[in-house]
Amino acid sequence: MTLGKRLKRASGPTHWRRSLGNLVWTIEIADTALEDIQALTKADRERILKFIYQRLLNHPDPKRLAEPLFGSFAGFGRFRVGDFRLICRIQNERLVILIVRVKHRREVYR
Repeated sequence: MTLGKRLKRASGPTHWRRSLGNLVWTIEIADTALEDIQALTKADRERILKFIYQRLLNHPDPKRLAEPLFGSFAGFGRFRVGDFRLICRIQNERLVILIVRVKHRREVYR
């Protein structure tokens, strides 16, 4: 089953859990981000989902991969995947990374 087919089958909140040591991080994708991902070309969609499945879920502390944002995006972080940006809210107290937007770098901050 391809990553794209797994994405299309998802309904409602989409999340994955990964336990490393004593910490269990959950990666969640908001409906807005799912719509953004589905609107991408197949190659871009595969690249972003591969980043989520292979990089974020296998990292012992995925929040360390995120760059903090400032200004009107204060409190959010971002992941870079080629020319695309994954905007997320990191909830340290719950060990959750909620991906809220996935857009091209020229569009994401508008």
